[in-house]
Amino acid sequence: MNPSQRVFVLGIDGVPHSLVQRFADAGVMPNMARLMRAGWAAQIDSVLPTVSNVAWACFQTGKNPGKFDIFGFAEVDARLQIRLPNGSHLRSETLEEIASRAGKRVVSLGIPTSYPPRKVNGLVVSGFLAPSLEKGVYPLERLALLKSLGYQLDIDPRRAREDLTFFKRQLLEVFDGRRRAAEALLESEPWDLFIMHVMETDRINHFLWRQWETGDAAEAAFFEDFYRRVDAFVGWLDERLGERDTLAIVSDHGFCSVRAEVQINRWLMREGYLRVQGDPKDMFAAISDDTVAFGLVPGRIHIFRSDAYDRGGVPPQERDKISGELADKLRSWTDPETGQLICKRVLKREEAFSGPYIRHAPDVIVDPHDGYDFKAALTQGEIFTHSPITGMHTYHDASLYLRGRRLTAERRSITDLTRSVLDILGVPVPPDMDSRGVLA
Repeated sequence: MNPSQRVFVLGIDGVPHSLVQRFADAGVMPNMARLMRAGWAAQIDSVLPTVSNVAWACFQTGKNPGKFDIFGFAEVDARLQIRLPNGSHLRSETLEEIASRAGKRVVSLGIPTSYPPRKVNGLVVSGFLAPSLEKGVYPLERLALLKSLGYQLDIDPRRAREDLTFFKRQLLEVFDGRRRAAEALLESEPWDLFIMHVMETDRINHFLWRQWETGDAAEAAFFEDFYRRVDAFVGWLDERLGERDTLAIVSDHGFCSVRAEVQINRWLMREGYLRVQGDPKDMFAAISDDTVAFGLVPGRIHIFRSDAYDRGGVPPQERDKISGELADKLRSWTDPETGQLICKRVLKREEAFSGPYIRHAPDVIVDPHDGYDFKAALTQGEIFTHSPITGMHTYHDASLYLRGRRLTAERRSITDLTRSVLDILGVPVPPDMDSRGVLA
């Protein structure tokens, strides 16, 4: 590849390929329709576990979680204390760092696992996991510009659960600020690699997916209008990029309606694997010493091993037996109302991950059938519950588009884009990457 070529990666969080195709055909996203006719697009897979911080870390590193040691939004340490991993826990060099080391100029805007921002040859603005914009910008001199453009890290998802009117107003504010920042930086910053992550697509899908899918007139109209805004930015971007620049538009997972939230810890309690003896408000510190396994979002099950947890009582040699037993039960678990299987795939950790940090991975991980959104409440109660969240992530149906490039026929995942970006930039690919590339 010609090392003088540039790459712009637009990350549209949680946007399914099937939705892009549907909106392109229906005239909601005419710019995407035009680009897809002229370029190449494909349905791709996400990663396990199917959550945004892990998926974008896979993209940033070109590796599976067993090689960078982050397995979810929340993890539990040996003392059963909850940890919210961020970029400081990412045990790998990132795409931005690899490109910088090769002398490329980088702009990275909003990637979830980029807090705290690492020093690069260019600019990093952290994603929604940062505690504040002030703490998430490198170099700090760019903070004033971002504030003047109305840039915000994210909406307030807690308030959105209570007030959809507030949610919709804030969603537009945050997206418009992010768009203005990207437009200004594209024109003012020198760059070889520009990565822009849009979290608002994931947020609207969580809160309004079912309303759109079932034809709720007001909410469906807002939903489609928002995607028109996204499409308008895509059109603007396509016009501004040079003919030799590569445009990649990628999502990290798909989406579907929630049929029910599945409380995996309540299922483990019912099956006799988990007991809570303390105050559930103390979270995982409240589980009893005779617990065999506990669950984390989404569909991650950890065996309470003596070699992994201070109070764990399960001998390490029992791990394979118990994980196999759990996997067999999960594979045959059905919805009591419909008789439908709940789990599409149930994998042991060695089937899902590889690398030096696999010992920290969940012992069992679930990829559910569409509609079954795995949660991890520790209180007693119903196994199947409901909340204001109407849309959920799916492993299948993520999306990838490349302008001016040809995709290989083999099905790929978001992890595979990393190698292609480096190839286009003319940057050597580190030998420990899993990324296979997506270019023919």
